[in-house]
Amino acid sequence: MPVGLTTIAARTMANPRPSMSASARPSETCALRRRCCSRRSGAATGWRTRRFATGVEAGSAAPISSVLPGQNGRPGSGEDTAMSEIVHDIAPGAKIIFSTGGPSKAAFGDNILALRAAGAQIIVDDLTYGGEWQFQDDEIGQAVNQVVASGALYFSAAGNEGNFRAGTSRVWEGDFVNGGTNALLPGGTVHSYGAQTYNRVSANSYVSLQWSDEYTTSANDYDLYVLSADGTSVVNASTNIQDGNDAPFEEIFAAQPDERIVIFKSGTAASRYLRLFAGESPLAIATPGEIIGHSANFNAIAVGGASATDAVNTPPGYFTTASQGEPFSSDGPRKMFYFEDGTPITPGNFLASGGQTLQQPILTAGDCGVTSVPGFAPFCGTSASAPAAAAITALVWSTNLTRTNTQVRAILEASLLDIQDPGFDVNTGKGILMADLALANAVPPGTIIIRKATSPTGGTGFGFTSNVPGTTSFTLNDGENRTINSVVPGSYTVSENAPSGYSLTGLSCTDPTNNSTVNVGTRTATINVAAGETVDCTFTNTQIAPPAGALDTFNRANGSVGSNWEGLTGSVFYRIAGNKLDVQLGGPIVWKPSSFGTSQEAFVTLSTIDSGSRSQGLLLKVQTGSIPNSGAISVVYDARARAVRVSALRLGRNGNWTLYPSTAATFANGDRLGARVLASGTVEIYKNGTLVTTATLTATDQAFFNAKGGKIGIWTVAAPNALLDDFGGGTLLP
Repeated sequence: MPVGLTTIAARTMANPRPSMSASARPSETCALRRRCCSRRSGAATGWRTRRFATGVEAGSAAPISSVLPGQNGRPGSGEDTAMSEIVHDIAPGAKIIFSTGGPSKAAFGDNILALRAAGAQIIVDDLTYGGEWQFQDDEIGQAVNQVVASGALYFSAAGNEGNFRAGTSRVWEGDFVNGGTNALLPGGTVHSYGAQTYNRVSANSYVSLQWSDEYTTSANDYDLYVLSADGTSVVNASTNIQDGNDAPFEEIFAAQPDERIVIFKSGTAASRYLRLFAGESPLAIATPGEIIGHSANFNAIAVGGASATDAVNTPPGYFTTASQGEPFSSDGPRKMFYFEDGTPITPGNFLASGGQTLQQPILTAGDCGVTSVPGFAPFCGTSASAPAAAAITALVWSTNLTRTNTQVRAILEASLLDIQDPGFDVNTGKGILMADLALANAVPPGTIIIRKATSPTGGTGFGFTSNVPGTTSFTLNDGENRTINSVVPGSYTVSENAPSGYSLTGLSCTDPTNNSTVNVGTRTATINVAAGETVDCTFTNTQIAPPAGALDTFNRANGSVGSNWEGLTGSVFYRIAGNKLDVQLGGPIVWKPSSFGTSQEAFVTLSTIDSGSRSQGLLLKVQTGSIPNSGAISVVYDARARAVRVSALRLGRNGNWTLYPSTAATFANGDRLGARVLASGTVEIYKNGTLVTTATLTATDQAFFNAKGGKIGIWTVAAPNALLDDFGGGTLLP
């Protein structure tokens, strides 16, 4: 996931001001954005980063994949390196493309477009120019709009200038209110804040004024003055003339504490919505609305800051609803009066009741992470929060690269932990971006539906087993279904255990991604659930009528097997239970009334298979009554090996069976095992009437059995959990 990283190096500082002291700019970003960064020493980590041997200078970080030609920003403080470490630590697979944000607004806008052209899908910056347009997008904001329209997402640090809630706001916004004239400022009127007509700063500060005119055609002349503390003299002034082809902007680079800052409107100028901003000091009379410029335009995602350690005092902290935004994080909202082409949003109304109020910042993210860059350990401020949000976004987007930026943004906004005021607030937006919630929302759970159908209709008691957590077994009747919700994407199996007398004749799954498979033989659907999808599987069973030649359906009262059987017929060996033959100790039992010809068959339904038994099946060509030692052929299902096997015992062998090679086969509960022994010496094994395999008796066994008939019966060994049904067979006609 390409992430574009834009910042600016100290040597390209926009509009440097000699009045700024070194203590007012602990990093180059503070100077460039006219932001006092409130870096805090000793703060615990919000996340940990890997260390790099190099990369302490802008543009040289190991995790930066590439740098736009000529835009490495050197020499610099290394803030871009610190930002890249944050991205790399959270999203180590992200490709990071770097560009400086200078040396001008135009260059900044061009580099945003260049990052997008280089493949960046997520662009993040921590830079604002003091002269950015507040009420209309300038070249930077227009570049943001363009890359977002092309499919990217744009993140920008909200800033560290403070906010009204914390009492540190450096901005005042509102409509011009006529405060009357001032003898020092003839030809117009001054703005009134209510009780007074001036504002103050508490420290040496840059001051600017903007008003709600279109940014290239202002004809309403406003001026900005600094008067002495007692208001008797003009100390400084910005008196650019706005006469129809000018910007609605005035700035003074040095206002001193206690001096009076006065907004002046010429006599012919119309009343407008105003924005007074102090770069290095809170204003005595202030409002919310600190965020400026492209950081909070129609398409940018402005990111506020919150320290994970503040609420829990244990690094790394986990955000809760008790968490608070950083006291220095710049607040919104953002007022806009013009579209980027200069078209008014509300023609004729350029006061507070007009224009459009944008809810910014959109969200908040963690700051104060540790990096390996000197001076950025910890790295606090929204300059750290913005890349954290961008990195989480890279993780989210990487789960599905076909998602649009609109879809990804919707996931982010659904993954916010609301703090401070309920709902949106101008300090933390809609809440803190939670990585775990974002990834959970990015990979939504799926749904599995299992449906039951029988022919004829009305079948009941079909059992299912699955490895879906929380749904290991269930039972369905004809026409019913089981819906399993909140399934974590992955691969699962669902298998059917049909009641006796039913064969699985159809198994199909409707899977949007076509990744699920079915196996009728094993009665199993292997269901591969992708994020957010529903896989719908239908198991169709057909009732098997008792076959022609059935000798015993066992449909009688519970108790002994009855007089038609001989051999180990005692109740400790076999008994009738629930219209089934219930195996106890097992062994040989033989159908007594009939003996069949030289080519004969036998069958039995394996209603419930004992999974631990190696012999559950049939006897054919039993000689001399019910004693298999007199000669017999067995055909059995080996449930442990999932195979069928033929064995033959000739008279006089005294239990020494001839064992023939087994053949892999899987029988499920309710399947019918059938066998034929032909006069030719061929033994055939069937599953539900379908030939599975054949075996040919040895010459010695053929010499003994081929010309003989005999009785048929049942043979089980160590199968106390088995239930059998519908036994039968007879002579095969030539």
